[in-house]
Amino acid sequence: MLKLMPYEPYEIDALESWLDEQARKGCFLSQSHGKWLQFYRDAPRPLRCRIDVKPDPGYREDRVAAFRDMGWEYVCELSPQLDVYTCGDPSVPDLNTDEDTLHSVLDGLLRKKQTANVVAALLLVPYVYFVPVLPVLRSHYTGLYDMLLGGYIFLLPALLLVLVCWLTALIRGFLDARNARRRLMLHRTYHTEKRVKRRQLWAALSLLALAAALCCLFAASRSYSSSTDRYFDPADYPGPTVTQVFPDQLPPLPESGPYYLRVHDFAFRSGGLVYDGLSLRQLRFQDDGQSLYVYDMDQMDISFPWLAEGYVREQAEARNGHSVTVSGWPAAYLCRWPTEDGTDEYQQLLLLDGHTVWNVLYAGPDDLSAALGVFAK
Repeated sequence: MLKLMPYEPYEIDALESWLDEQARKGCFLSQSHGKWLQFYRDAPRPLRCRIDVKPDPGYREDRVAAFRDMGWEYVCELSPQLDVYTCGDPSVPDLNTDEDTLHSVLDGLLRKKQTANVVAALLLVPYVYFVPVLPVLRSHYTGLYDMLLGGYIFLLPALLLVLVCWLTALIRGFLDARNARRRLMLHRTYHTEKRVKRRQLWAALSLLALAAALCCLFAASRSYSSSTDRYFDPADYPGPTVTQVFPDQLPPLPESGPYYLRVHDFAFRSGGLVYDGLSLRQLRFQDDGQSLYVYDMDQMDISFPWLAEGYVREQAEARNGHSVTVSGWPAAYLCRWPTEDGTDEYQQLLLLDGHTVWNVLYAGPDDLSAALGVFAK
């Protein structure tokens, strides 16, 4: 059977007491698998379990043979510098008899553990910035509803749950190592049933939090289309194309010639957990490599009308949009803001009818407000 180790391997006083208790219950240690210990069942009997702290990592046959001659049998390795021995003869001297000698080796391990915890804590700073925070700061998300549609609203709780588990484990590890350095290991009074249950509860909560993080990651992954046949001919797109909106505009070029003459002219099925959509991307460059126009259109069928309305109003408010009239649409907004280089402006048309949203983004020489009739139902 497998049991989760209730203490850290370096908490040898508590771990020894716990292993002794397991032997009295008929559970005897046979192997170690990281934090999981494998036991076998036999008749309950008193058995001393002791942990040898080795000055150097690795298996030492001479050390094992010397302890065997003393009456101690090697069981398994808990870590590269910690070995478990057992003895059923109460008359055999204990494996560790000098507190100072034990701590002289153990404290070196604990200092390394605390240093590793400090380094891991410092790594939390770039994790917090680059993982949960930076994508929001550098992304196109305009707010909560946009993140909900894009899937990041599901990803963020997963990242925060991992962060909380990581930080809690670091704090616990630092405090446990500090307390272990201060304790008298040979007294073996630290282990209590109450402390074991408390740590088991913490482990269960950590596993539950990680399971919740996995569920959030699954929801986030479902927010992105994974279909291999999602692209289709732009001529079959059901909404207005750039040449239908602006008949005098040059049509997109075929994808040939130098890179700066290539045109992104494609349509694809988009969507995710809370919406299905069809998207169109059309872009044309001039001969000098400057973009002549950018035309993006998304038709979204959002599962919940409140989400559709929130998304449209959020987009309009973030970009100083104003209400316009488009036949057949209960709500319509037109937004304008300068491009990144300041030489042009983006124009965005947002159309809302229940759970249906059309989102049109255009940058080019024409005025989108003069072509609103093209988008009438």
